[in-house]
Amino acid sequence: MAYLGMKGVERKEALSWAELLGVVGYVMLVRKFIRPWLIRRWKYFQDKLCAPYIIGFMVLLILCAFLLIFKLEPVAEEMANIAYFLLVVGVGVEFYQMVKNKA
Repeated sequence: MAYLGMKGVERKEALSWAELLGVVGYVMLVRKFIRPWLIRRWKYFQDKLCAPYIIGFMVLLILCAFLLIFKLEPVAEEMANIAYFLLVVGVGVEFYQMVKNKA
């Protein structure tokens, strides 16, 4: 059965009670636990300007390990260069903030 005249798209039935309960439970989980956790992390990133650079460094370095596992050495080498650049920028931003707060 075509839905709104589109071929290959079928009409979906209404949600069952179990699916509806799952959706409501998910929304409650997000509101109760995940949203406050994200708000706390967002405040941390606002206070620490270097955090995104340092976290980016760690993520890229982990990605480099996987690239080396898959025998992609040239790509891993370039990714490592970008990662270390992020580390230098992050440390520089933290050093600047430290000097600025002492003055």
